[in-house]
Amino acid sequence: MASNESFPILSFPSMQPQRSEGSACGKAILVGEHAVVYGARAVALPLKDLRLKIYLWPFEREHKGPETLVTKRVDEVILEAKKLLGLNPFSYSITGQSKLPIGAGVGSSAALCVAVLRTLSDSLGIEFSSHELAVLGNQLERRFHGHPSGLDAATVAYEEVILFQKDPHEITEVVPKGPYYFALIDSGIRASTKTMIHMAAPYFKGAQGEQRIARFDQLSENARLALEAGNTLGLRDQIDACGHYLQEAGVVTPSLQSMIQDIRNKGALAAKTTGAGGGGVILALLDPEHGGAQLSELKKAYGADSVYGVQI
Repeated sequence: MASNESFPILSFPSMQPQRSEGSACGKAILVGEHAVVYGARAVALPLKDLRLKIYLWPFEREHKGPETLVTKRVDEVILEAKKLLGLNPFSYSITGQSKLPIGAGVGSSAALCVAVLRTLSDSLGIEFSSHELAVLGNQLERRFHGHPSGLDAATVAYEEVILFQKDPHEITEVVPKGPYYFALIDSGIRASTKTMIHMAAPYFKGAQGEQRIARFDQLSENARLALEAGNTLGLRDQIDACGHYLQEAGVVTPSLQSMIQDIRNKGALAAKTTGAGGGGVILALLDPEHGGAQLSELKKAYGADSVYGVQI
């Protein structure tokens, strides 16, 4: 799925919005976070069962709808999306619900942006392709992260396992020969994405920066090959190596590393932070033969509300 950032200017000013809804899933990065910002490839998977949903009721412009039941953050994204799509102003009431933990590295901001776009497109009776949603979603996400790589929006928009590269912009669908079983364990710790990117920058910009970026890029290629070959142990090695390099980059705190080790001690084949690091969610690759038991053990240890099972 080769892609590029070019996108036609949209304008639907004369269309009358209708009652609508839209949703989007979260994402988890298998390998390649941080390095993807500097041009390395990364592999990410959609979290299809962890979704954010939005419901919108438009009103006549002079009508003042009931007080919104979602946060100001959602309102701001909707207003930005309306400008991006060239829509005339209209009043609306919105409600929403989300299973995604906020600020945990699972793409909550990208999910919000894509869900808003899907809601508005449903309201207008138009249909965006996955590529269009990925490009527009990334433009909207800039309000949260400044200059995101586009990986989060692409994974959320395509809802497929993808191999992503920022420059040149390319999205390649990965077809896993699974099944593969994962657990996402919320550490309960939160850290700013911008802060963590700034913290990791010297690792990728120093004298060994190009070599390190190339090393992450190779991990992503190896992970893609392992997924497509059904090579669980090969995937384990790439996830572990990526986790080691992220620790070198300074985005894995001692408390997170201790938690990662505990997750491995409970039988996970591999475990690492996913996303910006500093906190958030830990991704664990489970044994394909004992994944159910391992997931139950992790829920007992960390709480059922903090552990999510994922299968691809």
